[in-house]
Amino acid sequence: NGKAPRTTSTMKNNTRSSLRRRGGRRDDDPRSSQHNDSADESAGGVGVGITSVLSDDSTNMSSFLDNSSNSSDTATPAPTSTTTNSSPPAPSSRMRREMSPKAISKDESRLRKVATRIISGLIMISLFIGILLSGHVYVCALVFVLEVLLFRELVTVRYNAFFDRIDQTIPLFRTTQWMWFFVSIFYTYSEFAVEMIKGNTKLHYLLEYAQWAPLLSFSLYTGTFVLTIATMQTGHIKFQLNQLCWTIVVLCLTVGQLKYIMHNIYNGLIWFTLPILLVITNDIMAYFSGITCGKKFIHRTFMQLSPNKTWEGFIGGGFFTVLFGWYLSRYLAKF
Repeated sequence: NGKAPRTTSTMKNNTRSSLRRRGGRRDDDPRSSQHNDSADESAGGVGVGITSVLSDDSTNMSSFLDNSSNSSDTATPAPTSTTTNSSPPAPSSRMRREMSPKAISKDESRLRKVATRIISGLIMISLFIGILLSGHVYVCALVFVLEVLLFRELVTVRYNAFFDRIDQTIPLFRTTQWMWFFVSIFYTYSEFAVEMIKGNTKLHYLLEYAQWAPLLSFSLYTGTFVLTIATMQTGHIKFQLNQLCWTIVVLCLTVGQLKYIMHNIYNGLIWFTLPILLVITNDIMAYFSGITCGKKFIHRTFMQLSPNKTWEGFIGGGFFTVLFGWYLSRYLAKF
């Protein structure tokens, strides 16, 4: 009891040496009691009386040290680091390796779509600017081509829906549709041409021909009407009248609306250019806002009719359209 207190490291070394000399048996093992004296003497007096000094707490400490020694002996050796000259992979390449093949294919498809839209958009904008710089006549020709394509698109929808019935029972169905379109075009733009001839002194030599325009329009209308009535089939009159009504609605949507665009073109190209560019801006910015921020802030569906549309695309398109229109209108007003 007169000994100086020993440190934890000294107790740990003495306990381990004592355990090794006893063949791995603990102090509380009855088989090791007969070796206590020889083990204490072989410790050189340092470990003398260790069993009297270590109480129950020291026995628990011995068990803890023994377990920690066994765990350290059986621990997995630390891997040796090898120095290589290759730099760590970039975050983008590492993320791409972690993506599944399906996700990679979807990502590449999206990039391909974006590239296609950018290239086609640049081509169309370049053609549009070229037509604007060519003059009013070429712009009017562009409007006429758009009218033809729009009419063809809308009447084809109805024609494909009832193709079997139309092809077997109604003769000259497509012919009468295009005749109605030609009559409406001639009537609409003949009046516009007559106004242009009267307003331009250099074209006054055409006034004698322009006076026949109303009579010619009425003759075309009468001939088309008679042909339409002649193609009516018994048992299908209601269906044919339904198709005729659809044709008239399409003519109102195309020729009726675009009639005044011709007047606006000659009143000033700004009245044609500004609305077209605003529509282009809204379409482009809504698309890019949708693919970059779509459903990241607002998770509600924008509309059930088109599930891919997002609120972010709608808001982004509207914001950039207002911003672009503010500065573009002030710039185009100079011309």
